[in-house]
Amino acid sequence: MSAFAGTYYTAATDNLEAYSRAIGVSDEMIEKARVMEKTGPESVHLEIVVDGKKVTKNYHYKGQVHFSETLTVGEEVEITGMGGRTRKVLLTKEGDSKFVTKESGPYDSTTTYDLEGDEIAVTLCGGGVTATRKYKKL
Repeated sequence: MSAFAGTYYTAATDNLEAYSRAIGVSDEMIEKARVMEKTGPESVHLEIVVDGKKVTKNYHYKGQVHFSETLTVGEEVEITGMGGRTRKVLLTKEGDSKFVTKESGPYDSTTTYDLEGDEIAVTLCGGGVTATRKYKKL
């Protein structure tokens, strides 16, 4: 999983608002998150730090960390997200180029991170809706 380590910018997004609504994100949080739909080097940056079985995801915008979470492969943890909702998250690893988070709580969701060269393809599935996001390494 160390191949994931680095900083990436948002290169493309698709269907994020519909996905957010399907998992019950409030209108207020959807409005605040619109910045995450911007693409290009000036967009939200995803920094991934890998330390053994621990993976930390830091989301930066304009030089500041706006959201951060640390997960350990195979351990379920309880996390409070940006909207204040608490959920349980389990991180699993599938080879060296894929990891998956399964979330449960006020909603059920699966997010897959596929490393493809210098890009990460993220697929979010929840509430019967699928969204995608692509990140490109800086």
